Amino acid sequence: MAVRPAAIAVRAGARPRSAAWTVVARFVRKKPLGAAGGALMLVMVVTAIFADLLQTHDPIATNAAYTLGSPNVEHWLGTDHLGRDIYSRIVHGARVSLVVGVASTLLGSVLGGIIGLLSGYIGGTTDLITQRILDILQGLPLLVLALVMSAALGPSVQNVVIAISSRTPRGAACCRSPPPSTLRRRRTSCSSRVLRSASPSSARTCSATRSAIRSIPASGGADAPGRGRRAG
Repeated sequence: MAVRPAAIAVRAGARPRSAAWTVVARFVRKKPLGAAGGALMLVMVVTAIFADLLQTHDPIATNAAYTLGSPNVEHWLGTDHLGRDIYSRIVHGARVSLVVGVASTLLGSVLGGIIGLLSGYIGGTTDLITQRILDILQGLPLLVLALVMSAALGPSVQNVVIAISSRTPRGAACCRSPPPSTLRRRRTSCSSRVLRSASPSSARTCSATRSAIRSIPASGGADAPGRGRRAG
């Protein structure tokens, strides 16, 4: 029986979709906890994006006549001590939590990367002082720091982001670029691996190249060229 080209095209177009579902199903079977965490994150992101559509009441509107109310048809999760709808506050709280988490992580990573690169590039006393200041910030309790900044600058989402991101640069700054002496030793180590697998004729050429690489002077108060670590 002959197969029409249109049917072949439909089957070919359906393959990626079935393959994607197969990958998802395999992931759910192998890592159910990871799939459950991903589903919860997806629900949280969707809730934060469509909070205005999912709310049933104004999250900050109070109702003194119905404080500490039990769940009912009007208030799905009840009300708090001020008569505010708990469900609506949870929905909008997801948006605030998502904004604060993403913004503080990005801000801390960018600041930490810049500080780490400058600190590693300059080196010396500047690097030492910068790292000790970041250690002090890392040692401060996050809750105490947030309360102090809120009292000094006022309660707002921006101040909470600044308070949380002030502790993040410590981890990002530790990933600064290595000094030139470390890079020089890495190049020497790589050239030694080439020498092990090279033929005798090319080994002499590579040996001269390795000697030239090892003779590169290191800046920033690094070891002298003659004291470099000998690879191999």
